[in-house]
Amino acid sequence: MGDYQFLMLKDAITCINQKVNLFAVILDFTLPQRTKGTDYFCKLKVIDESHSEFWVPVHVFAQEIDGLPLVASVGDIIQLSRVTVLEWGKYATMEEETLLLIYWTISSRKKEGKRKD
Repeated sequence: MGDYQFLMLKDAITCINQKVNLFAVILDFTLPQRTKGTDYFCKLKVIDESHSEFWVPVHVFAQEIDGLPLVASVGDIIQLSRVTVLEWGKYATMEEETLLLIYWTISSRKKEGKRKD
């Protein structure tokens, strides 16, 4: 997989304002929607074996709907490459006060990976 270093979620969420690579299990997802602008987005809730008690939100943005991940069902495994971890808002749990947001922007996609709706 090239020179990518893949992190576990527990390590990735400490990399605020940095780009990380990881694999995760999809716990929940929204269908693609249009932003208030011209882009599209979807929201994922992900976990992995290192961070299974609390889900981590992933907001995916793309210029075209074909650029968003095609999620078949809960339990799918997703590879997130070069995603940026950001702090966003407040989230009250027993363990954390700050909600961490993984922000993934896709600007282009190869033809063979296009969505078929």
